[in-house]
Amino acid sequence: FPYTTLFRSHLNHVLEMTKAKIIVTSSWRFFLTMEQLKEMWKHRGLNGELQDITPTNLILSSEELHSKGMEINTWFSSKKLEQQHTSYVIIDDENLFLDFQQSHFVLTSPNTGITKEIAEQVIKLL
Repeated sequence: FPYTTLFRSHLNHVLEMTKAKIIVTSSWRFFLTMEQLKEMWKHRGLNGELQDITPTNLILSSEELHSKGMEINTWFSSKKLEQQHTSYVIIDDENLFLDFQQSHFVLTSPNTGITKEIAEQVIKLL
């Protein structure tokens, strides 16, 4: 997501209203450690606390195009949580998620990131 003052404001609003726990699925997790991600989060003035990252070591077949969806699915399984009984939102600028995750998915634009409208949509879902 583009980092702007508005992005920070909208995301912080979501986090203040929902007290959501943050699980990182972003490509940042491929080149930053969890500690580096937490430092970046703090440096950028973002609220909430990063809790975890989804796995990055899944081996998928060529038919499994929804890699982030599979990573989220694996994360839920590893925590012994059932996705259908958990309140969560996936915020991303591309749809790489499984069919049953679509009702939890909010599409953003890579140019605008989290807008006020998207923030309100996320709050309603949580």
